[in-house]
Amino acid sequence: MSGKKIRHYLSIAIVCGFFVLSACSSQSPNSPRTSGSQEGLETQTTVLEEAQLEDEESEVIIKQITIENQTFHLELDANETAEAFVQLLPITAVMEDLHQNEKYLYLSEELPTNPKLVENIEKGDVMLFDSDCLVIFYKSFSTSYSYTRIGKIREADALDFLADRNTIQIELN
Repeated sequence: MSGKKIRHYLSIAIVCGFFVLSACSSQSPNSPRTSGSQEGLETQTTVLEEAQLEDEESEVIIKQITIENQTFHLELDANETAEAFVQLLPITAVMEDLHQNEKYLYLSEELPTNPKLVENIEKGDVMLFDSDCLVIFYKSFSTSYSYTRIGKIREADALDFLADRNTIQIELN
């Protein structure tokens, strides 16, 4: 579980605990015990509903990518570039080899960018070079180039076969 989700669930537990403690302490010692006020239950329900909506919004988006008739899963980063990239789907195209470590494709549209010096490329990284060049890396290496992250192919270890091909056919849905 990611640190963000742990903090999120911890916040929910603290808020719920606060409501439970405040409901218990508001009763006088002589008053009959009740299961809780309607107002307290409504507030707790609202907090839980908001937490559920936030959790649904923070779910990881996975897109299917087929490379040379093999299916992989692209886990998208939560950023503006990845969101804009999804709007271009579906894509069926041929990608060409570059530097014997990556396949690239110029997209039909420019995407918003936030380039960062990544220093280390990992096998399976999917990034944007400049504003319109989609890159899938099939080897890990150090680099001095800047890229905008789009996501990562979960089955990166199975990408070694890309080294044997100058071009590949991809389908992104």
